[in-house]
Amino acid sequence: MKKWKNLCWLLLAICGIVVLGIPQSTQATEAAATTYTSEQVGEGLRAELTGEGTLTIYGAGEMKNWGSSGSPWYKERNSIKKVVIESGVVSVGTYAFHNCAALTEVHLPSELGAIENYAFRNCTALLEIALPAGLKTLGKNVFDGCKLLANVDLPTGLVSIGEYTFNNCSALAEISIPDGITEIARSTFQNCTALESIDFNQVTTVRANACNSCTALAEI
Repeated sequence: MKKWKNLCWLLLAICGIVVLGIPQSTQATEAAATTYTSEQVGEGLRAELTGEGTLTIYGAGEMKNWGSSGSPWYKERNSIKKVVIESGVVSVGTYAFHNCAALTEVHLPSELGAIENYAFRNCTALLEIALPAGLKTLGKNVFDGCKLLANVDLPTGLVSIGEYTFNNCSALAEISIPDGITEIARSTFQNCTALESIDFNQVTTVRANACNSCTALAEI
């Protein structure tokens, strides 16, 4: 009887070793992946958020526009570290990545034409972003509150920058306005306290408070 008990304990121990030997990380990552349908993202588009925090949006078409807490991944916003928008996506929707406080890396396709209002508002860990050559429109408050954003090159084809677009971007040190922009909207660079230089190029109109509280600004 004692031998049988010992044999049973041995078998249980072996089973435990086998179970522990299964690569759990792969299974956990697969289980953690979340997918989003075209009804949620936009006609012709889909998205996937991996367990590692990469949100990929793919397909062909325009993103939906949402309210301040309406994007399908908003509840998971604090786990999003990287956003990859693949070729075929032509716009970033309103409030798309609003309050994604862990977001540090963004990849945008060359044919992206518009980034709508509040799209990256309060992405407080974002250091830089490469805007694609095809971009025509930056909506209002797009980068409002991105306090670590220090490097933004505006593409030459850009024709519209909304109000408050760079409001509270307190790490932004310099910026050059493309020739296609003739007007700087209200409070565009408000509270950019590290901003030392703005090259206005063809700008003829600067609206109220465009550079309000830009205390380091020495050259226009």
